[in-house]
Amino acid sequence: MSMNETLGSTKRSLSERRAQGKGRGRYRAALFALCVVSAAIAAPALAEKLPTDPLLRIEAGMHTSVVKAVSLSADEKLAATGTDDKTVRLWSVPDGRLLRTFRMPVDSGNGGKVFAVALSPDGSLVAAAGWDAAYEVEQHMYVTLFDARTGAMLGRLGPLPNIINILEFSPDGGRLVAGFGGRSGVKVWAAPVWTEALSDAGYGDQVYGANFAADGRLTTASYDGNIRLYDANLQLRAKRIASGGHRPHGVAFSPDGQAIAVGYDDSTNVDVVNAGNLTKLFSADTRGLTGGALISVAWSADGQRLFAGGTHWEGEIRPVYAWPNGGRGARFVASSASSDVVRDLRPYGRSGVAFGSGDPAFGMVGDAGNLAMFKGPVTADLRGARGQAFAVSRDVRRVRFGLKQNGVDPFEFDAAQFNLIASPVAPPGLHPARIDGLSITEWVNYTTPKLNGKGLPLEQFEISRAIAILPDASGFILGADWHLRRFDSLGKEVWEEPVPGSAWGVNLSDDGQIVVVAYGDGTIRWHRTSDGKELLALFVQAQDKRWVAWTPSGYYAASPGGEDLIGWHVNRGLEKAPDFFPGSRFRDRFYRPDIVQSVLNTLDEAKAVEEADAAAHRKRDTTPLIQHLPPVITVKGPATGATFSAAGVTLDYDLRSPSGSPVDAVDVLIDGRPAAEARGFERVAAGTVALGAGHVNVTLPPRNVSVALIAHSGALASEPAAVNLLWAGAAPASADANLLKPKLYGLFIGISKYQDDRLQLGLAAKDAHDLAEALKAQSGKLYGGVETRVLIDQEATRGDILDGLEWLEKQVTSRD
Repeated sequence: MSMNETLGSTKRSLSERRAQGKGRGRYRAALFALCVVSAAIAAPALAEKLPTDPLLRIEAGMHTSVVKAVSLSADEKLAATGTDDKTVRLWSVPDGRLLRTFRMPVDSGNGGKVFAVALSPDGSLVAAAGWDAAYEVEQHMYVTLFDARTGAMLGRLGPLPNIINILEFSPDGGRLVAGFGGRSGVKVWAAPVWTEALSDAGYGDQVYGANFAADGRLTTASYDGNIRLYDANLQLRAKRIASGGHRPHGVAFSPDGQAIAVGYDDSTNVDVVNAGNLTKLFSADTRGLTGGALISVAWSADGQRLFAGGTHWEGEIRPVYAWPNGGRGARFVASSASSDVVRDLRPYGRSGVAFGSGDPAFGMVGDAGNLAMFKGPVTADLRGARGQAFAVSRDVRRVRFGLKQNGVDPFEFDAAQFNLIASPVAPPGLHPARIDGLSITEWVNYTTPKLNGKGLPLEQFEISRAIAILPDASGFILGADWHLRRFDSLGKEVWEEPVPGSAWGVNLSDDGQIVVVAYGDGTIRWHRTSDGKELLALFVQAQDKRWVAWTPSGYYAASPGGEDLIGWHVNRGLEKAPDFFPGSRFRDRFYRPDIVQSVLNTLDEAKAVEEADAAAHRKRDTTPLIQHLPPVITVKGPATGATFSAAGVTLDYDLRSPSGSPVDAVDVLIDGRPAAEARGFERVAAGTVALGAGHVNVTLPPRNVSVALIAHSGALASEPAAVNLLWAGAAPASADANLLKPKLYGLFIGISKYQDDRLQLGLAAKDAHDLAEALKAQSGKLYGGVETRVLIDQEATRGDILDGLEWLEKQVTSRD
């Protein structure tokens, strides 16, 4: 099967279950040395063909697309997730802290989308795959391996014949299995050098299900209708047509290895088969469940509960069902936290389950049935953005939309005033899209929209979502899952533009010159009607309501804190992890509300920039952005959570300068303050720090500390590379106990004498001095130490005050 046929097959299975508008998106091992990995991994040689210019990406601290995979470490302290947004994220469990984001090499299309993720049992290694950016270069796919502690890319397994739908480590971490799209079957690699241990291409359709038993056996599920069983030596021992549906999707061994659960893409059946010969043992009770399918299955760790979830819905939720008594008991809802497709299930705790869904969201259901952890969507859910749920002003500067499905929790954004306000009642002056004036039918959640009874040319399996008819009825805009299109009144396509997510809603300005679209990635985007080119985009963080609006070149306006909702992704070839720099890094260059306001007037970004620069008497910086990139420093060891028992600690680091500029200094911070002693930086010249691998010796206090490295290249500073280290030595003597207490810093300003004789306060300077002295008496008591600065009368100049504030900023940490 060709790659296009594979994609079509993927689109079909997803499209069929989204036909009611319920879907949202498109379609464990010891850590090893990099030199060992490289010996077994093909190294693609065409990385220079990847985009090398920085690419603007949304970064909201959480996935912005369907969570397709969830994987837990054996101790369940870590969880890895992956999605179409081209990132893999590592989370602390159960507190839900984001520990690290792994970025794939990407292109402007599908390249970099993550369909599968596996975290090694010891939590040291992350494997990720899906639609690799190498495909557009060499027509091959790869599995990418990351060091979970540092984020470094360790290597790539491949080349591989097709997209990768599933990855899973064996319970002992010694094997990794991949299931492919098309008819490419499965492949297994074995540690420690990850040599190929199994390659079975004898499959008739794609593979979504693969699972290891504790004893090393492997089972797979394929859309060719078969369940397969391989023994511990990876020899095929059984193959049987599944009885509960035509497309078995998910499989899972019971903890005792005696049974295998099977879920289906085209059925709500959940079967349990014998793990020796694949004969059916029984089916879980799914009576009364109609519509959708239960694609994902998992057992609880104690084997007493069987779980399943998928595209089946109850009202507005996609439940995770559970059956007690080893799957033979009465069905109940284990979780109702998801409103979109439940894509992955994993055991959690003794009798709970972890899930990933299309909201996008993921979470853990505890042993008592409680939601032990939940990371919900931070994107606006723009499904159902039609009618009054997606209304705009005549000039489309104002747009009203819901942060939740079907226009619920409505907000209005004003692109002229840069306001985002709650809008519980629709204000006057906003209108929904015009949908009359032309005879267009079957355009809401159908694959076959028609004009005057004649079908419109969509891609196979593509679903139409919304229309807006031009003011003079000379044509219309049609939003679908994969494209935004303009047609004339006879149904001839005028233009076609790829979209960042399903186009759930479309609307037009009164003059018909601007199209506004509500997309599946949670963005609102303004397009030029003449050719479909994007003019402006808006992203609203649905939880805290921060927002950012930006032009295609990255000029932006934002609410406080909103500018870091976007950032610049920089590929470093196929063999290295990309860099990412938050938007605030380039505020001086790209924070341009004037351009954002102007672009909807000029309908041309270049012209808007020219006009705004002229009005501001500003000369535009045309140097390549890459020349402005700050240095990048990473701590290679020790890892966060490591212990130390002596004052002297050596930090190993790696230092790079993407811009090519020399690095002139590296600061070492202990709990946010400059280290009193740091030695070992290699110098290549006076004032210049050597790039590449290095180390620095730091003297640490006898307590738990945070140590960070910050590299400087002129005015550019790196992001802090921080590790938290735990004191494992003897408890400090009483004389040193103050080291464990927070410090107090105080800046006291008292001005008694003013140039204006009427403003003589008398005691202000004395009060500042006396208060500082009173607080100093707390040193060694409530506080480990007290440091003060007192500025009185003539000493309290503007410069002195600013210096004092800068002193506070540099010295005070979160524990002081």
